Amino acid sequence: MKPNVLKTYGLIITLGTLLSLPHLSAADLEADAFPEFDIWINLDEAGKNRLYILAAFAEEPSFEYNESALGISWDQRVNPCWSWRAGIRYIEKQVNPPDKNETRAVFDLKWFRPIGEDLMFTNRNRIDLRNFDGEDTLSWRYRNRSQLEKPFTVLDHTITGFASYEIYYDSRYNTMGQRHRLIAGVSVPIKEWLSIDVFYGYHIESKPKHETGGAIGIAIGLYF
Repeated sequence: MKPNVLKTYGLIITLGTLLSLPHLSAADLEADAFPEFDIWINLDEAGKNRLYILAAFAEEPSFEYNESALGISWDQRVNPCWSWRAGIRYIEKQVNPPDKNETRAVFDLKWFRPIGEDLMFTNRNRIDLRNFDGEDTLSWRYRNRSQLEKPFTVLDHTITGFASYEIYYDSRYNTMGQRHRLIAGVSVPIKEWLSIDVFYGYHIESKPKHETGGAIGIAIGLYF
């Protein structure tokens, strides 16, 4: 399964334009389909409670593959070190050979750890409860993601670089390491209410079949 591949030269031009803008921390990348749209709605003045809306789309004509993901979650920052999230996703797939659409309940617990003056380490533990269309039983998946973020200066402007590694356990195959996902990119703000992440993602999947794939992607964040 590969996400939508955007043309490299187009992203380089876009990134060069965006480097003239100020700083924002790296966004969460949630979907396996790109482009991804992340909408954050503050529910209190402090911004500790937020509604998170996800929309993502992918199309791979050469592989006869299409995927869309829609979701909504409640996100709460408990204190500077911890946050949690609970929500639901619906993933629709059109592939050849056919695959099943999926409804997914998502539960996250994230730990934040500053390192030095400008490096941030986060570790996210996630449980996905998954129901595939036409199946009577639930399966579940555990995902652990470690991420580093660091602001840096390019052409006298500050942007945030990030890199993450995520490992998956899938109850359908009883396999830890059923999937590995690596992402590296930069997060650039446009305005207070808008940011863009440009990144490269690569995954290795062992079951149900061995599969690898990499792609350049983009995520757009909207903040209200």
